[in-house]
Amino acid sequence: MLRDSIENDIEYYNTDRNQWTLIKMTPAEHRNHLLSATIQGLSFKNLYLKP
Repeated sequence: MLRDSIENDIEYYNTDRNQWTLIKMTPAEHRNHLLSATIQGLSFKNLYLKP
């Protein structure tokens, strides 16, 4: 019961909860965003530079 509750909280935190420090994305969305940029040849530090 406690284990299920903890697993549900972790699942929510990683997949549903938007986070201000991750550009209002969930951690899973942010990870996929960074992986997509890396595959396209962009560097991580250039993703957050404003024009």
